[in-house]
Amino acid sequence: MREYLTRCIMNIGRGGNYERRDEIVSKWTLSDNQNFDGQRGTLVHHLLWDADRKARWANDWDTAVDRLIYEVIPSAILMYRVACTFDGTIRLYGASEDLTVWHAPLLHNGTSEPFTLTEYKGSSTFWLKHSTIEETPQVLLDDIKELLEYFVSDECAHPYRGLVAGGVA
Repeated sequence: MREYLTRCIMNIGRGGNYERRDEIVSKWTLSDNQNFDGQRGTLVHHLLWDADRKARWANDWDTAVDRLIYEVIPSAILMYRVACTFDGTIRLYGASEDLTVWHAPLLHNGTSEPFTLTEYKGSSTFWLKHSTIEETPQVLLDDIKELLEYFVSDECAHPYRGLVAGGVA
């Protein structure tokens, strides 16, 4: 059995990085669009993670070494870290929807492309319209990678005094 790579240690400390957060947040807007239409691309299967919590885009992967997002961060921690990072509303479905209980629709400011962080059948995932690396704008690929690496890092900041989101003061 594998463990998630995201560290959720109660007393992880005050390593929350507001400068990194602000730089990342400037590239995204939490959108009021609650619609997944056209965002069922399978690009999520091309963002691969190593044991050091670094991601890379690739068309082929080694299942013995590489991990997908759902193996890196639990969906509850992803949702919590989205809430600590962005002002806005995360859509909650609760028990009324059997495939997903939450999603956070983002808009990429550089390309105006929608990007949705969500969970699907209990697993962390994301949706966008693209299915291949080649058809996706490079700036969007770079910014998705940067955003998700921030969420799995020990620098994802809680709003309270540099606390790492997922730890306690």
